[in-house]
Amino acid sequence: MASHSGGEEVAGRATAENDQVTASLSGGEEVAGQMENIDYEQFLKVKRNKWNEEALINVGYRLKNIATIEKIIRKEGKHKEFMSSCFKQFTNFPQKSLFSATVVHGVLLREIRIEGATENELFISFGGKKARFGRREFCLVTGLRFGKLSEIINTPYVANANGIHKRYWPGQEGEDLKLSTVYQRFLKRKFKDPDDSLKMGLFLIANNVLFGQPLDKKVTNWLFNLVDDLDAFNSFA
Repeated sequence: MASHSGGEEVAGRATAENDQVTASLSGGEEVAGQMENIDYEQFLKVKRNKWNEEALINVGYRLKNIATIEKIIRKEGKHKEFMSSCFKQFTNFPQKSLFSATVVHGVLLREIRIEGATENELFISFGGKKARFGRREFCLVTGLRFGKLSEIINTPYVANANGIHKRYWPGQEGEDLKLSTVYQRFLKRKFKDPDDSLKMGLFLIANNVLFGQPLDKKVTNWLFNLVDDLDAFNSFA
């Protein structure tokens, strides 16, 4: 009987503990419910009365350049390597895809401040509800991955002695060298090294398509050194 009574006592304590857990969970659900009722419009970085909905967005990328770049790389016998690169999925982009700068501008106007947000996150208020765009979302959209950045990116730029920058544009640093100059040289072909068509093509896609830089702007210098090391470049795949 004592054993039976002890069992009832243990069972009683277990039931009480379960009731506490249930209550705790219910409280958590209640808090979560309250959180869902927050109107995130109050956290807008730019208040609605200051919105300029007629502002223009300049878009410098050209998707059609991908097809041109792929065509030349194929002629140079480097298409297999290109299709093993981190940009292989970009060849599947429809050439006549629709883009609305108005929609993008409308989204960016709705950016909100969130405590604890990192520099790799963008929070937006849609109808007062919070939406997040971070590294994982970027990975899903682009097919690229994220992780520790190459030291090449964080190191002050000095052109590789035997790299494509020195090989084709010696003495021309970023302030002088425009993306259009690189693109026009790529179109001429007659590369000095068999791998240069691939390296220059990847460089152009990164600058003009992924970064969205117009051809009349200066190049992103450190990309030269990154693309010189194809293993480092493709670590983003």
